[in-house]
Amino acid sequence: MNSDNLILIFNTCLYLIVFIFIIKQRKFLSIASLIFLLYAIVSVVSIFLFNDPNSYYYFKEVTFFPFFYLFVLLLIASYPILKLNEKKIQKLYLPSDQMVIAFTLFVIIVFFLSVIDVIGSFDQILTNLIIDSSKAGDIYLQTRTAQSSTGINIIGVLAPALRDYPQFLLFYFLTFRKVNKLLIILLMSVVLISILSGLVNGLRGNVIFVLLSSVFCYFFFKGFYSSIVRRRIKIGILISFIAISIPFIAISIGRFGTPTSSIDSGYALKTYTGQSFLYFNNYGLDANGIRDGERTMNLFKRMVYDNVPKGWEEVRYKHREMKINDGVFSTFIGEFTLDFGPIVTFFLFVLFSIFMTIKTKIRETAYLHQTLLLYFIWNSITFGIFLFPYADINGNVRIIIFACLFILFKFSTLKNHFVLKAKR
Repeated sequence: MNSDNLILIFNTCLYLIVFIFIIKQRKFLSIASLIFLLYAIVSVVSIFLFNDPNSYYYFKEVTFFPFFYLFVLLLIASYPILKLNEKKIQKLYLPSDQMVIAFTLFVIIVFFLSVIDVIGSFDQILTNLIIDSSKAGDIYLQTRTAQSSTGINIIGVLAPALRDYPQFLLFYFLTFRKVNKLLIILLMSVVLISILSGLVNGLRGNVIFVLLSSVFCYFFFKGFYSSIVRRRIKIGILISFIAISIPFIAISIGRFGTPTSSIDSGYALKTYTGQSFLYFNNYGLDANGIRDGERTMNLFKRMVYDNVPKGWEEVRYKHREMKINDGVFSTFIGEFTLDFGPIVTFFLFVLFSIFMTIKTKIRETAYLHQTLLLYFIWNSITFGIFLFPYADINGNVRIIIFACLFILFKFSTLKNHFVLKAKR
């Protein structure tokens, strides 16, 4: 066994050790443990990807320190969730019903207005993907080019900016004893729209994001569900997973491989799942320059400076001397090291973790606005196994929406005394 494989195996062991430690300490599969289980699985896939003959020209030899740096920063970023014990939560304080329902109706209206484009092209594009999966690459490029070249489209901006909330609101309303069935049906439809819009545009990210974010929502709120609701949710998730798998695999083959052989198909899936660890190891700490925050904080930087590139194409062109860009996966930590360098990123993560730990201090009592912050952290870390989900203009808008909702829900909760009690 060569040194590369020893380092890759050691990297996997780091995440498995933390996963096992959390399981032994908590005695149940917790939200925190799922983070390290996910990273352990991806690190295993990276071993197979590295040793695949097709990867020879893509990845260099691996070294120990980048993996250790990645692991330490993941521990720092996930610390607020590591402190969380969701089974101890007995009460959840809520903001006013009027505010939450008003926001929910706004989300539903935006997504239903965005469904027109999905319905118009879904049949043809999905059929093309299944029959000829190589079309996925063309569809993906057309979509990203269109996003960069089109003018202001309010619905086109709002729908992606609100993609965090359909699943969150759906799982939230399922905790209520008297559930408004129409509202639940509408939210389920909106979640489906979010998934289908990604498949239509050759984007697997929407599908993965909905699935991963739904995992957090279920595990956090499940203590407030009745046994019947829990069973129905599990069945619904299983059916959805099976239904989504076929087009998802077709898109992966079209983007990274060809449908000519099972080897190509397997390599496509390995590439999609396992590349982030390898690219981070090779280039995450030294990519021949930094982007000065123009990827992760594009909108915020544009509020202060005039000469900031607009859109992903301009960012890539300006920093074309760098060895990698957001065209490949490098983890959410890699996104920040590519923007600010490893030293600044370390201190940014420490400050972020301290702030979030203070704001999400939960024991037996939790508040919905605290749940939103934990949800933001979970999404950043889990989808961050690929890239930072809140980067670029749309991603920064999503951060602003999170901040606004946190403030609104917090002050509304102070005036409202409605409490959900756990049903464990």
